[in-house]
Formats: sequence, C-alpha cells, structure tokens
Amino acid sequence: IRRSMEEQGFIDIWTPSLTLGTPEGARDFLVPVRLQPGNFFALEQSPQLFKQALMIGGFDRYYQIATCWRDEDLRADRQFEFRQLDLELAFPTRDEVLDVLERVVVASFEALDLEPPERPFPRMSYAEAMLRYGSDKPDLRFGLDIQDGTEVTRSSQFKIFSSASIVRFLVVPQALSRGDLGKLEVIAKEWGAKGLAYLVYGPDGEVRSPIARFLSQTELGAFAAPPGSTVLFVADEVHVVERVLGALRLHLGRELGIVDDKRHVFHWILDFPLFQPDEETGRWTFVHHPFTGPLEGHEELIEEDPSNALSQHYDLIWNGWELGSGSIRIHRSDMQQRVFRAMGMTEEEAHAKFGWFLDALQMGAPPHGGFALGLDRFIALLAGEPNIREITAFPKVSSGSDPLTGAPSSVPAEQLRELGIRVLEEPQ
Repeated sequence: IRRSMEEQGFIDIWTPSLTLGTPEGARDFLVPVRLQPGNFFALEQSPQLFKQALMIGGFDRYYQIATCWRDEDLRADRQFEFRQLDLELAFPTRDEVLDVLERVVVASFEALDLEPPERPFPRMSYAEAMLRYGSDKPDLRFGLDIQDGTEVTRSSQFKIFSSASIVRFLVVPQALSRGDLGKLEVIAKEWGAKGLAYLVYGPDGEVRSPIARFLSQTELGAFAAPPGSTVLFVADEVHVVERVLGALRLHLGRELGIVDDKRHVFHWILDFPLFQPDEETGRWTFVHHPFTGPLEGHEELIEEDPSNALSQHYDLIWNGWELGSGSIRIHRSDMQQRVFRAMGMTEEEAHAKFGWFLDALQMGAPPHGGFALGLDRFIALLAGEPNIREITAFPKVSSGSDPLTGAPSSVPAEQLRELGIRVLEEPQ
C-alpha cells in the first residue's frame, strides 16, 4: 500500500490523535486534561479536518496509515480502534480519486500473488443500489434483483398494494413451501415489515397464493415468473421496503447457495444524498460528514430542497462490505455555512465547533477530495475471514472489554480528583 501511494506521488504525514471533537457519525472517546480540569480532548474519529487543512497549506498529495477511534457498538466489521489508509489530494476530479484507490487495491492483490480485480471497477448510483438491492453496499456476487411494482398496483383491488407508498418484489428461483414462507415472513417482520405477500408458481406454472384472486390480469402479467419460482412482495414506506427486501435478498442468497464465494466483486457507489433526516430531532443531518461537497448543479438545493440534494460522496464496496468512503469536499466558506444552516446550525454554533476550519477556508482553499480505506476490513477479506477480530492483534470482545488486560477498569479516586472528575453512582 505504501509503495503504491508513494509511486503516485503522495507524502506520508502524521496528524494528531488528540483533537477537538467533531460530528462524524459516532460518539467520541474523550480524554480528560489534567492541566485544564473540566476540558477534554477527543480521540480523532478520522484526520478529516487535518487533511483538509494540509490541502490549504499546500501539501497537494497527503496520505497516512492512521489509527482512529469511534465509540460504537462492536460487531464483525467494527472495533473501537481501527486503521485506515487516509488520503487527500488537491485539484482532483472524482475519477482521479477513484483511480488512486483502484491502483492501491490492485497493488495489494499483486503483492500477495492473487489475481487482481479488473479495472476500472463498476460504478452504480446510490438510487440504483437501493432500488435493485435494498442496500448501499450490495453484494453483487449473485442476482435476485429487487423490482418495482408500484405503478402497476396503483388501482389494485388488493388494498395493501394500492394504498402503500411503494410496492417492490423479488423473484426467488424456487417454489417455496408454506413453512419456508412462514420463516421468511418472520424475518421480514423483524426488519419492520407488516407482512410478506407472495405468488408461488408450481412446476406446471399454476399460481398458488391467497392474494392472486385480488390481482388483475395486468398485475399477474407484470409479476409473472418461471415455473418453480416464488415472487415475494413488500408494500410500505420506501425506507421500510428497501430495508426488508435488502435483508431478505441477502438471507436468500446464503440459504439458496447462490453466492459465488470464489468471486471478488469490487464496485463503487456514487451520488449519495447530501442530507438525511435525524431520527431524534427531525432536522436534516449529513449522510457522510458535513464537509462533503454537493453534486454539481445541486448547490441551490442545499437550502431550497435538502431532500433532493445529492453529494459528491462515494463508497468502495467489496462483496457486500463497505471498505471505505470519500468525497470531493466543500472548499468555500460560504458553501460550508450553507450546509450548516440547512442542518439547523446557527452561525455561532458553527464557529464554536469549526471556527478554526472556517477561517482556514477563507484563506483560499483549493478544490480537494479524498478517501479513507478501512484496512482492518480490507485485510480480513483478503484473508477470507468474516470477522476482523481474527486478523486483529489483541482485539476487544463484543462487550467492549480487552480479555488480555482486563481493561477497561476503575481508577483510584485520587487520580480522578487530579483530573477534576467525579463518578456518579447510578440510582437504584
């Protein structure tokens, strides 16, 4: 990885780990400061603002193998501390950033004497990924594409279809039994569905379904499937349908044994939304981070129509795992302020949190963009391991504990007093 980056003209620059907390989608790990009781550093979630500051300072190709920290629940592809290939370059096009990463991936495969993936990697828009796969990190090693049946069911006699915001379906290459359908309905409900409608086509092509009598010939024609297959429907709000069918697709891919484990499919997801609703406050918040630039031509939508504003955010996906994210950044102070306003952040709040960075942007920032490649996930997939704990030295377990040292632990009261900290007992 280092050889590839340096051959491409990047300079390895270390950035601080103790920094000011910034909103990046996860909780910060906080570090108390003995010399300033009541004040805390945050361990960096990423070197995001430091690398953008380096672009302003004239370092036009930066990289480092950075250690980052995020206080998130642990899972198969996540630890509290992780390493990433962090990079940024000045005056890039999106294609140039993607090319840098593709070169790194190919070089890594070649270093291990593995057959590298073909370049350029396929590209897909976020909207297409969510429509066809119900996921922004789809596994493309198998089919089972999701299809849309909304328009054909607008006047359906089956009220669950006609009254739903959208209706989508996927075709399973197997005539599922009632027992199979019952198990799938349980899974669908766990992911938020109210139920799971179906059409089962027997070996003779005859339809078996309690909803068939409510569907017109036009609808049945639109949903026609080969003999010996099953059509599964979810009708609900967009986000529910995407989530449920995406989960069912992955489950069925594994259960039916149609995932080709020998394939390595890398692809890019592009044109993400710039904003999404915050579930707690109802205000707009960022999808990637608040420094992501809007797609060209979408600048006016930032405040006029945030729901339809797209961004220059891109993700690299390998066999259904998100390896990392990047974007072309906002390089103008006025544009950055517009994004903050769309998120409901006052000018005073913005300056309190990011004043030093906003001042730096006013000094004349070049257009810039970058990426962060999760090395733990990348190495786990190269090693054929489904859990990054298997390739991590001294990993934390799911409770967040270190089984080797017993950390985290309590500390003496004297040390807490020195830091100006008092631990409150939880009420009984």
